[in-house]
Amino acid sequence: MTAPVVRFLGSKRVVMDSILHHMPKKIDTFIEPFAGSASVSVALHAEGRAKRFILGDASPLIANLHAVLADPCLFADVCGELTQLVEQYEHADAPKQEELFYAARRLLNTQSVSATSKAAFLIFLNHTTYNGLMRVNSAGLFNSPWGKRAKAGGCVMKLEGCREFYKRVLTLSCEGMDFESFFDKVLVYMDSGAVVYCDPPYCGTFDGYTTAKFSADDHARLAIACGYLRDISVPVFISNSDTPEVRKLYEDFTIVPILGRSCVSQDSDERGAVKELLIYG
Repeated sequence: MTAPVVRFLGSKRVVMDSILHHMPKKIDTFIEPFAGSASVSVALHAEGRAKRFILGDASPLIANLHAVLADPCLFADVCGELTQLVEQYEHADAPKQEELFYAARRLLNTQSVSATSKAAFLIFLNHTTYNGLMRVNSAGLFNSPWGKRAKAGGCVMKLEGCREFYKRVLTLSCEGMDFESFFDKVLVYMDSGAVVYCDPPYCGTFDGYTTAKFSADDHARLAIACGYLRDISVPVFISNSDTPEVRKLYEDFTIVPILGRSCVSQDSDERGAVKELLIYG
C-alpha cells in the first residue's frame, strides 16, 4: 500500500481495511476536512476507487503541505529541497543531526520561508521527530522534539510514491479552515458522486495538532454538520473513539465498532488495541 507523505499518531493503517470496506467502490470526489496525513485518501487512490480529492485541515502547516504538493511544479521543488535536507542529515553524526533538526524546526516556525520550504521542512521533521509526533504550542509553532533517528524514514521515497496521488488533489485554498468554513467552500463539489470522511481529534484523546483544541461543543457541531450532509444525500463517514458521548451524538447513524491501536503513550505497555467507531449515514 502507498504510504502517505507524513505520519500521524492517529494513522488509520491498522483500521484501513475496515474503513475502506464500508465505503463506496466508486467515488467521484472524496472530501476530507480533517485530512492530517490523508492516509484514507491515499489508500483509495491506490485502489483506483476515487477520481479526485479535496483536502482541508485546521492546521495551517498541514493544509499548506497538501496545497503545495497538489501543484506539480511546487511538488518538484519540495522533492528537491527535501532530498538535500535528508542527504545532509543522514551523512552527519548524531550531534550534527540534532543541530540540523532544530535548525529546520526554527525555520519552519518563521514567516520568512516559502510555502514549498515549509512543506519540505514539515516532511523532514515529521520523519525525524520523537515518535512521529506532530505537535504545536499555543502560538501555533511546531515544538515536537528530536527523535534521535539516524535515518529520515525514507521520506523522499514516500513523497515520490505519492506524486500520482497529488495530481488528483484539487488545489483549493483551504488553509487553516474550521470544518464548517471548509464545508461551505466545497459544498459546490458535493454532487451525487461525492463522499465526505471526517477524522476529527478523537473524543478524550490528544488534540495538540492545532492551537484550537477540539471541544465537546465542536464534536456536537460536527455531528450536526454531518447530519445535514446525510440529509442532502451526501454519504458521510466519521471516525471517533467508542464513548457513550460519541454514540449519543450519532445515535441516528449507522455505528460500526472497530479495533484500532493507541500509539500516543510514552509507556509502551500502555500502547495497544483500543475500541473506536466508524460511523456513517
